Amino acid sequence: MFDKRLWMTGVLFFAVPLAATAAVDKTAVCTETAKIVQVAATERKAGKDAARIKQELTGGAGKVEARLTPMVPPLVDWVFTIDAQEMRKPGAARAVTKRYRDGCLGFEP
Repeated sequence: MFDKRLWMTGVLFFAVPLAATAAVDKTAVCTETAKIVQVAATERKAGKDAARIKQELTGGAGKVEARLTPMVPPLVDWVFTIDAQEMRKPGAARAVTKRYRDGCLGFEP
């Protein structure tokens, strides 16, 4: 689907700082950040650009919790690194979200 090393780098870059800020349950962190990925992937597939998705997730009706706001720009940017052809496939948003969540949960620092 996309380069596994790039994908894992993304997972590590996003999930580790949030988990490291406190004794946070990794499952909760991965689930919460996967929701951001899911929205970004779904909205990208629907034709929205990254700036609009970021705005909606940080200040719009679909605003995430304040503690997750710093995660929005890098996660949305990561979703936009996925090949456009891959994103046009049926179920792409779901597949991207699942791969992100599985990688996040499987990460061991």
